[in-house]
Amino acid sequence: MDRVEIEDLFATFFLSIGFDPKTIAPVFLGMIESFAARAGIEKGEDREVSQAKIRRYLDQHPLNPELKLRFELVMREGFASHDTGSLERAFARFADEELAKCAPSRERPKGTRPGYLALLAHDDVER
Repeated sequence: MDRVEIEDLFATFFLSIGFDPKTIAPVFLGMIESFAARAGIEKGEDREVSQAKIRRYLDQHPLNPELKLRFELVMREGFASHDTGSLERAFARFADEELAKCAPSRERPKGTRPGYLALLAHDDVER
């Protein structure tokens, strides 16, 4: 499993549930922007065109089925719990476990806060 597989999974998750680009964590916005760049999406293009490009990208680069299943199971546990914050804790636990598996080192990019999501932060997408 690699960083792109995790980025693709998180990006498709956020795109499917919707998000506010003004309030989403910058690391997740970076993942979505990277995913969009890989899919060939251009700023300002028609929604139907973007959706077709996403479908084409996912046809050519399907989500890792094992990773997707683990994500679904963890999130299902969070939904079933009904405890305040259970969904957020489930998401954080999944991210923590999966990122630990693919992190080549524990070194964070300069200027990021501690945590595995910091390992996904990168500057290769124009903001």
